[in-house]
Amino acid sequence: LAALGGEEGVAAVVATPGTMLPLKFRPGDPLSHPIFGDLTLSSSLLVKVTRRKCRAGDSEAPPPPRIEVVAKLPQAYRFGGMA
Repeated sequence: LAALGGEEGVAAVVATPGTMLPLKFRPGDPLSHPIFGDLTLSSSLLVKVTRRKCRAGDSEAPPPPRIEVVAKLPQAYRFGGMA
């Protein structure tokens, strides 16, 4: 989240239509140049995958992972540039 300018930076970009979202790979470095993401339409899903670990000495096979769809994302920021 710090690489995107913190919660305040993301909120400011989302509130202003047509603004590009800057991403800095090294947020603490003043010489680091950001790449910019464009808001695009999307038909993606946000998925939560939960996997349980086996305990030491447990001879049973681990249970299968639990997959849950959390949200449908109608928009997403795409970062296509090179840093």
